[in-house]
Amino acid sequence: MKRVHLGRIAGSVAAAAVVLGLANLDAVSLMAAEATQTDMTLHDGQVQIDLEHIGAFAAMRVPDVSAGSRITQLCAFDVSRGQRSCRAHSADTRLTGTSIALRSRDGAAQLHFDSTTTDTVTVRNAVLNQWADKANHQFDINLRSTLQFSGVSHASNARVLNGADTSFRTKRWGNRFATRVERTTTYSNVTIPNHAESAYPSAGVIYSSSHHTFGAIDAPRESYYSLIVYFDGTRTPLTLLDGKQFTLDLETGIATPVKAS
Repeated sequence: MKRVHLGRIAGSVAAAAVVLGLANLDAVSLMAAEATQTDMTLHDGQVQIDLEHIGAFAAMRVPDVSAGSRITQLCAFDVSRGQRSCRAHSADTRLTGTSIALRSRDGAAQLHFDSTTTDTVTVRNAVLNQWADKANHQFDINLRSTLQFSGVSHASNARVLNGADTSFRTKRWGNRFATRVERTTTYSNVTIPNHAESAYPSAGVIYSSSHHTFGAIDAPRESYYSLIVYFDGTRTPLTLLDGKQFTLDLETGIATPVKAS
């Protein structure tokens, strides 16, 4: 069984800290920043994929926007825009914005979700958060998401998801070390049958990419990965991970290499 860690703290990092003459606290900070890389473990060629991070869960479920849902109760209806909108700002510099637009098949704006007449649900989210922990490590998070689900009524045979999520996460250890993760996920015509026994998307594509920058701010290291999932109605659709072919189990998140025929 082969185990490969792509984000572990290497012994060379600690050695470099000593050679560079870094103070003990700086050495610890550097190793912590190095350790924040993505860590994927491979077993006999298999790769563990985080289904939440690549957007697979978002593709298989429609958010609850019913009349009794929390998001509907908190967001007031904006008549001029034909959508529900809410905005919040807290003392810890957390700023959030959410909007929900419901449309019938003929494009008319709706105040409440109706399972028989609502055809499209568009949800937009934005989060900006900045704070420091007890050790005065600085955190910055910027998230934006636009998801449009069409064909959500009971009369529709299938719903289709299009949209994108982007996130930027930064953590600083003083003024010398930092880690930054930039992730983008796009959904292209991800189709889910409304009345079929299988809950897996029957068509469409998810593209997810990630860019990690870590280590010393003046000499950062970088890592990248890209993942494309081609849905086909099965539990194990074809997936490209950094250009290599796998099948991805949508229940376990395990990607298995496709053997050459």
